[in-house]
Amino acid sequence: MARIVLLCSLVLLALLYLGIWFGAYKYLKNKKVDGVSLLDRAVNESKDTSKIPLNELIVYFLMIAIAVSGAIKLMHGAGSGFSIMARWIIGPPALALFNARKRTGRSLMVLAATALLSVFLMIAFSIIGLPSKAPIVSIAGMDIKMSQTKASELLDEGFDIYERVSDETCNEDDYINISASPRYRRYSLNSNIFIPAGYKRAESGILYSKYLIVKNNTVVGAIHFFGDMKKDTLLKDCKVVAIMMDEDCIKNARKHGNKVKLNGLNLLSTLKEQDFKETFGSHLWSVPNYPTDETSLYYGIQWTPRSDHLFWNEYYSYVRFNRSNMMTDFQIVAEIARNYDNN
Repeated sequence: MARIVLLCSLVLLALLYLGIWFGAYKYLKNKKVDGVSLLDRAVNESKDTSKIPLNELIVYFLMIAIAVSGAIKLMHGAGSGFSIMARWIIGPPALALFNARKRTGRSLMVLAATALLSVFLMIAFSIIGLPSKAPIVSIAGMDIKMSQTKASELLDEGFDIYERVSDETCNEDDYINISASPRYRRYSLNSNIFIPAGYKRAESGILYSKYLIVKNNTVVGAIHFFGDMKKDTLLKDCKVVAIMMDEDCIKNARKHGNKVKLNGLNLLSTLKEQDFKETFGSHLWSVPNYPTDETSLYYGIQWTPRSDHLFWNEYYSYVRFNRSNMMTDFQIVAEIARNYDNN
């Protein structure tokens, strides 16, 4: 419902802007002064009607580019409260370009259409935003792109998927010899297993996970899949939306030499805050500046569009570690785009 309301609001805003523009166009066309409509009447004092040559255009565009660059630096350093001064900086070179040749009301209408379109796009962007680039988890040499890599691709790369068939939680032996566990059953492409329609948030941890991802009979971690919001989907065609590794999974990964990376950052090496900042930039929202105990030792990373998961997928990840700066827990989750009431 929220998605429909926002889209309808944007459509109504677009219709309002079109109405304003067509109303102004009709007024200028019908209003005449000295027998000439305002649409065809000159709006500046320039008499030159020739086409602006390329070299002159380059000069004007360079002036505008320098002005825009200066305005951006001003607003970045002094704050958005100086936006009025930014307009004063950009205005003169823009007006110089406009007045370089004779302009009529038609030129004003073109400028008005451009301005209205720019305002509409800025409002639409502030509401909807742009999709975030899906993070990539690399495990044992395979790149898993969240919300895009399918279960069948995992099998093609030598991984196995195990389905929990018992209400009992996994025990320590399951981590290193999953094929002998009575609690799990190995999935094959011929299995007629469906993921129900809709999106279900991933439950934290390995113990209660419905599916496990396995390499060489050793549990890599818990894995969650998503098929479709409206119909049941065969597991082989479903996409990875969550991967979780606990301390035992991480120990086994180190033991077997299976590297674990997030967007190229090696998570099995000694973790450094600077590496996280360089790799994730503004997506890194939490660092342990003042840790009180080991529960506060974690890095939080998120890839969130302006509209959360209303129009685009969003992603978040937590990397927990000990006082030796070695990872002890890892999880990454994709929130599939959906209405707020479709949990």
